[in-house]
Amino acid sequence: MIAPPVRPTLPATAPTPEELKLLRAMDETVRGRGSLIEFGGNGRYTVMADRFAADVRIYTGQSYHPALCSGAGDMLKFYAETLAPLKSRIKVVADMDRRAQTRARAAVGSALADLARPSTGDLAASETPKSDAPSATVATASDVPPPQPSVPETIEAMTAALADIALPEGAAQAIKANESVLQRLKAFAEWLMSEPGLALTGVRRETVLVALRALEIAAHVEAMQARYVVLETALLGNLLVLKESQRRTCTCGT
Repeated sequence: MIAPPVRPTLPATAPTPEELKLLRAMDETVRGRGSLIEFGGNGRYTVMADRFAADVRIYTGQSYHPALCSGAGDMLKFYAETLAPLKSRIKVVADMDRRAQTRARAAVGSALADLARPSTGDLAASETPKSDAPSATVATASDVPPPQPSVPETIEAMTAALADIALPEGAAQAIKANESVLQRLKAFAEWLMSEPGLALTGVRRETVLVALRALEIAAHVEAMQARYVVLETALLGNLLVLKESQRRTCTCGT
């Protein structure tokens, strides 16, 4: 009986320490389908954000009167101090995003270089020819390193570049037709499980799987970062607008 072909869909290479840190940091957000843990049902900022929104709504809904700015300074100071941990968290997530992108570019660059390198079969005809001079050294195709491929900047572009070089044209186009980058990465992994995907083997398959893992981590962290940017605009941005408005319009010196 012939054993079924091995179809590794996860890289044999263990995650790097940096990848493990990123996986732990984004675990709850991924399990929460993108919900930010600080704003969940028991999140530390849920009550505070609701109160901030209510206070701003009440304050800005007042009719104009001479004492409108009374107490505004104290309110703004209170929320500036209360929101300080969230501001720090936003910086942490931005750094996570930068690190995940850096790791993804390194993994994709390694995969693109391996895929661009001739396979063992391609080099069969490039063996060193016989020479009458025993000491002569003849360069072969394997002695010449391939040029290092340029790595795109965005996750979408990196995924497309990897698909274009690793997959048949039709499969690559089908994968790139998916709407989101996470859907494209999922379709990429599924193709590697298919019969045509068995053609990608050995070191090439492993480096592609490692690159897909790094890209998926980066895509999740990027999505989390995008949600924090919205929060930064909605909470911290509005706080700055209120502070500037109070500074420009206050006539009582508070």
